[in-house]
Amino acid sequence: MSSTSSSSSVNEQTNVEEKGVAKYNLEEVHSVTSTGSDPVLIYAHKSHGQITPEIDRKICRKADRYLLSFVSVLYGVQFADKLIPSGAAILNLNSDLFANSKTGYSWVGSSFYLGYLVFEFPISYALQKLPLSRFTSAMVVCWGIVVACTAACQTMESYLALRVLLGAFESVTQPALVILISQWYKRSEVFSRTCCWLAMNGLGGIFVTSVCYGLKVHYDKNPDVYGMSPWRVIYIIMGCITVLMGVLFYFIVPDNPGEAWFLTEEEKIMQVERIRGNNQGYGTHRIKPYQVWEALTDIRTWLYGLSCLLFDIPNGGTTVFATLILEGEGYIGKDALLMNLPGSAVQLVGMLLMALMSNYLFKGRKLNFTIFGSSLSVLSLCLLAWGPNVPSQLSGLYLNSLGQPILFVGLISLVESDSLGHTKKITSSAFMLVCYCAGNVIGPQTFLKSEAPIYNTGKITMAATQCAELALVLVLLGYNIYENRRRDKLGVFEPPADIQDVEFADLTDKEMLWFRYSY
Repeated sequence: MSSTSSSSSVNEQTNVEEKGVAKYNLEEVHSVTSTGSDPVLIYAHKSHGQITPEIDRKICRKADRYLLSFVSVLYGVQFADKLIPSGAAILNLNSDLFANSKTGYSWVGSSFYLGYLVFEFPISYALQKLPLSRFTSAMVVCWGIVVACTAACQTMESYLALRVLLGAFESVTQPALVILISQWYKRSEVFSRTCCWLAMNGLGGIFVTSVCYGLKVHYDKNPDVYGMSPWRVIYIIMGCITVLMGVLFYFIVPDNPGEAWFLTEEEKIMQVERIRGNNQGYGTHRIKPYQVWEALTDIRTWLYGLSCLLFDIPNGGTTVFATLILEGEGYIGKDALLMNLPGSAVQLVGMLLMALMSNYLFKGRKLNFTIFGSSLSVLSLCLLAWGPNVPSQLSGLYLNSLGQPILFVGLISLVESDSLGHTKKITSSAFMLVCYCAGNVIGPQTFLKSEAPIYNTGKITMAATQCAELALVLVLLGYNIYENRRRDKLGVFEPPADIQDVEFADLTDKEMLWFRYSY
């Protein structure tokens, strides 16, 4: 680049900065885009800047077929692992380990998220420094081993200790999938794909609940059929499945598109080109302290995090206490397990429908969709807490199985598409998931054993926190609209023309004035 054009860019940047816009280091941008700090920048340099709709669809379908389908199943397995205690409560877990404790079972859910909470930031930064596929694969194998080993627990203390360890290993899943989805899909595609892998929570719930039901039926006929308590059997089954998924992850999921075994060299170039409009590249192994600071001082990060905290208080409660809530509605033993299935089915079918609706009704308006999910959750939890009869309360429990995932998808996709700069994205995602953990720690503690099986305090707390969460999402919507209008007035709608591949320069959303936030 000539000194004249460089001087012109500096002058343009200075003029914009005078209007109150975040600045960036122009020399560093040129250094990054010329030296190839982004692992796939070599493919960006090879691109001719055009991609036909046919090739675009072909590559997207390949990503759906080989990556989205696999990570969706993995996410379903993760949810099934988290849901085991709810089924195990009907399979003698309480009588074997928690019979002499008044509050022990409430810590089953909370202990998992304590491990998740402590390890979320270290795991997130390890994902930036280490190869995505190999590191995630190792963590998944370790969590599968912990799940299987849980079957050997003989005391409440050992069981809760393994729950903490399980949370530590499972903390890799969310940030790894956030990175993966943002690497392979356009901003307009992120929401629908995130809906797809969240839908697999429903399939995981159906699977683990059905297995628990089968174990319960055979155990009731012959208590010696397994040679052990039936809750131990489900842990062994799920542990082996999880280890297998971890091994497959290593062979199926590439670290980035440049290493994708299912793309040709030309398709790798086209994949990088089709993601160019995301303005976030594929990341760098270098941690940038200024992006950490920007993430922690960005009001959006706090709105994401506090929203996650509030909506996960209900999630933490229903994940562990769902079958016990159903017992309070009059469904005992294996009947409670059966009545848990409709909620999982609602989530599976509903989230797949939401993925389709997001492409046609909401046209990528992630925040509008998030508000819809939050409103549905408010309605469902109010029905659960104050419904006049059992059918209305059951409707609330089942509807919440859809409202909560829609809300979570919305928040995750906002971080994926609106929090730019690799270190900033990692930090924002980790902060949101720390708040997610805190909510899941708090949730089970609101279910008091003295109120079993009705749990009025837990139900009312869930409804109240969801109303507060809806208010925060509305604040986020207003703030994004305000910021987009402010940027429109500055008159910056295109990236600097004299900087090659600036989209891969690892700039943050505050540095890229031509970027517009979702609403």
